[in-house]
Parts: sequence; structure tokens; C-alpha cells
Amino acid sequence: MYRKLLLGLILVSHFVNAQWTGDPASPLTICDAPFNQDRTRAVPDGGDGWFLLWRDGRNGNTEIWGQQIDLDGYAQWEPNGRQLVALPGRHIGHMEVAALSDGGFMLAYTTAATAGNGDTVRVARMDAQGASVWPTHALVGGRTVDAPSNYACLGLRMACHPDGNAFVTWTHTPLNVSVCSVNRVTADGNAPWGFNGYNAPTSGGDKAIAVDGDGGAFMLWKTAATSRLRTNRIRADGTWAFSETVLLPPEPGTQVSEYEMIADGDKGAVVSWRMFDSTNDLYMTSLDSTGAPKWSTAVKPICQAPGTQSEYRFQRYEDHLFAVWRDGRTGAQGIYAQKFDLDGDPLWTTDGVELIGTDGSTTTPNMAPMPDGGVMVTVSQFGYRGYRVAPDGNMAWSAHVQVAISATQLDRIVLATPENGAVSFWQHSANVFGARILPTGELAGAVGIHEHGRAPSLSAWPVPTLNVLYIRQPTTHSEVAITVYTMDGRMVQLPFTRVGDDVLQLDLTTLSSGVYVAQVMVDRERYHARFVKE
Repeated sequence: MYRKLLLGLILVSHFVNAQWTGDPASPLTICDAPFNQDRTRAVPDGGDGWFLLWRDGRNGNTEIWGQQIDLDGYAQWEPNGRQLVALPGRHIGHMEVAALSDGGFMLAYTTAATAGNGDTVRVARMDAQGASVWPTHALVGGRTVDAPSNYACLGLRMACHPDGNAFVTWTHTPLNVSVCSVNRVTADGNAPWGFNGYNAPTSGGDKAIAVDGDGGAFMLWKTAATSRLRTNRIRADGTWAFSETVLLPPEPGTQVSEYEMIADGDKGAVVSWRMFDSTNDLYMTSLDSTGAPKWSTAVKPICQAPGTQSEYRFQRYEDHLFAVWRDGRTGAQGIYAQKFDLDGDPLWTTDGVELIGTDGSTTTPNMAPMPDGGVMVTVSQFGYRGYRVAPDGNMAWSAHVQVAISATQLDRIVLATPENGAVSFWQHSANVFGARILPTGELAGAVGIHEHGRAPSLSAWPVPTLNVLYIRQPTTHSEVAITVYTMDGRMVQLPFTRVGDDVLQLDLTTLSSGVYVAQVMVDRERYHARFVKE
């Protein structure tokens, strides 16, 4: 009998290590439920995994569903996800999500009686299991009983402090006049500014919002498609910090196309933009809590290369700023990236590092700064591909990694992993998929118990065993962590002790009879031992 069990273990061990497929033609399917899944969002879960959310139409109404995915690609919730928000007779329109320091997340969304943009704005605080922390989701604004039938809430944005205090802004159209509102929701689910909060000093249009590190938030907007930017800061009590909005760029008569704003981690904000003129150059500035420039040179360039820059992304990670953009300097639309210190000074090649030159990329790049100071960039171009720039600005790989064969991914997301790789989630053909990119430029996948052939198996005895398993540690005097996996991929944490310089004793008392794999993590390397519990 035990020989049969061990043979079965050997046959299935090819699939035990990870759920990522490692196959760009057939990536990990996270949800393939009936009807449409879209508007994918993802944030870290506070451990080594991620919360993934999407809109879902499987029950007739448009609802919010989600899944928690661990580092190895195992789904932590039910197959095809867990229902997170479903309101009888209501459809979800827009949604935004932000991670919290307690391992949960904040969720802002709009709803309406019919599918579309939404006419009511709500905010929820969810725990690590996807359950609502508050008895009812906070109603922060939107439609009133006397609002016209064409009322809509558009441009939903949320900025969230790690403790759960959130700011939400949106544009609504009562009586066909665009009004921009901003509201605050406290960590316990109250909306102290009341329904619809305060009107922002703008008539509508696109917006950006970022927390200020002092209990409030910065807002950034423009009132026309090609106008100057305007910014102000709203305090926790609902008052505006600046008597006059700050205009950007500082020179009058200039016009802006794209723009972004991020918190600088020091009670200020960094604003970036693309000029709407013959140059299409990219610039940035840093503002303190009073709206004054923080840098000695108020405005600094991101890229001033000849040609057209467009569709850029801008992020801060710890002590650095990162930008990535489409670039037409060679005649074709390539992709370039740049890294800055917090004073706005470039650290890589002037006007950016070339990732894709003349291959003709036609899509917006996505970016994930790496813990080691590099950056991962993904783009749909001849399929879905990933590129990595090392911390020093050199290309980390000799070639790109092919994440998926199809080039029609929607709602693409890329997030860093602790070991300087990345995960990506996306929607394709009304379903949700994912893949993990290793630091080596390979896709993680079910390639055997030895995880890409890099780690040898462990010595473990006796096999079969009853209540104790001894494991010889591959390296001595190092911190170790042990996780046991069942044959259906579930994780089991068991107590262990050290009984020698290189021998560990694993307590199997609470473990049911069956076939298992013990995974030992030592200095970020994974080692595995197969065993049978009688």
C-alpha cells in the first residue's frame, strides 16, 4: 500500500510545488466563471500573497468577487473566487482598492440600479478573509431622491492611510453640471463630513488624490482636456489648506496632457505630467504641505528626448522615484524607463533606459519597482512580455520573458515579489488569469518538486512514519521555516525543534494519515522532502 502511495506522490509531485503553469500559452486561470469578469484590481495581502478583485456578472447583477493568491499561486479562497459585494437590485460600476497595514484592504465602489457608471458611492473595509469589518458599507455620496435620471458618478479615486482612514473623490452630474466631491471615511466606517462631503474647487474633469501623511489628502485636477494643473490639500477636518490652488506648471500659458500624483512619504506630494505641445516632454515637481516647491529647482525633467513621449507611469518605492513611458524618439514607439532619487535627480541614462527600441510597441506599459532598486516593466507587444532593469540601470536579462501568448490582456497589473520577481494579473476573454515572473527571467510553474531544478531534495526519515519526522537541514546555523503541503495543495503549519546542528524534528501528531511534502525554506532557497504519515 505504501509503495502505491509513494508512486502516486511521485506522479503528482510535478504539480505540488506551484499552481503557476509556467506556460505563456496557458497561464494560471484564476476565474473562468460564466459571464463576464472585468475591472481587475490587486494589492498585496500583507504577507507574501495578493488580494485580486474583479467585477463579476455570474449571478445576473454586476457584483465584486475576489481571490487571495499566495506566492506559489495557490488560491486561498473558493475556486473561481469569493463573493465580496452583492447588493440586491444594484450593479457595481467603478471600484478602487487599497491595502491596509492589518492585512485587510479598503474598497471604494459605485452602484446603480442598472449596469453602467453608478450613481451612489460606498466604501467598505474588508479583513484578510474578504469579510466586511463594518456592519454596513459607508454611504459617502452620490444620488439623492430628487436627482435626475441621467445622474452619474464618474472618475472614482481613493487614497488611503495604512490604518484605514480613506479619502474618496468623484465627479457627479446633477442637472447636467459636473461637480467634483471629496469625502472622508474613518477607520471605523464613519463619514464625518456627511453625505457627499465637500465640493472640491473644480468643476469636474479627471483627478488624482494622494494622502498627505498628516491625516489629510492632496487633490490634483484640471478643468479642461488641455489646461494647466491645479492642486490643493484638504485637511482631516474638511478645510482646504491653501487659500489659492497651486497652478502647475508654474509658467502661465502652458498646457498639460497626462498627469499623475503620488505621496512622497514626508507629508508632501510629487506631481508629474506630460506637456501638451510640440515637445510632449515629461516633467515633475515636489510640493510640501503648504504647496511650496520642495526641490531647489522647482520643476525637473523626466524625459526631454526628441520625439513623442506618451502613456507614462510614475511611482515611488521607498527612497526612489520610477517612471516608464512610450517613446517615439527612434521613429517607432519604444518603451523607456528612468529612476530618480527623492530630490528628483536621475540615476540612470539621461532621458531613460531603452527597454524596447524599434519593435513598435503600441500599448501602455505597466511597472513594478523591485525591492533591490530595479524595476519590472510589462507591455502587450507580440504577446504579453516582461522586461527587467537592474538597480544600476542595465538590463537584467538578455531577453524578455514571455508572460502570455495573447496580446489582448485588459486591466493588466504587475506587482513586485519579495525576491525581486513579479506577479501579473489580467483579464482576457472575460476571464481572469495570472503568472509569476522569477528574478531569473523565467516563469514560475509546476516544473517539479525541486523548483526549477535549483534546490536538491532533503534527507528525511523514517518513511513511512508515525508522529515524528526527522529532516537533515541543508545548511547549518541558518534560520529555517517549514511548511507541509497536502496532495491537494493545502498548507499545514506544524511545530518543529532542532535536535542537532543540522537535524530538525517535525511533530506530526496532529496530522492525518496520508502523503505529504515538507518544504524547508533556508536563506530564500526552498528544499523539499516527500513522506508518508501512517
